[in-house]
Amino acid sequence: MGFRNYADYQLSETMAGSVENVRAFLDEVRRLSEPALKRAVETRLAQTSNGSAVKSIALYDLVSTSGTPGGVIRLPARGRTA
Repeated sequence: MGFRNYADYQLSETMAGSVENVRAFLDEVRRLSEPALKRAVETRLAQTSNGSAVKSIALYDLVSTSGTPGGVIRLPARGRTA
């Protein structure tokens, strides 16, 4: 068939074109988003050590900042779901 693997076959007719292009895109997204992720982690870690009610962080705490002022991630109150 002329393809190295199924992923190459599937991507051959798409805008991405190849596995290499997808990996390059994801690497670029990671590179561009890393500073914001580091800031979010630092903010959460500071909150866990300053006497606030926040005692730990989890990955889902850092995933989305949509709908929050200034892009600050808000944790739901204990016993409530977001």
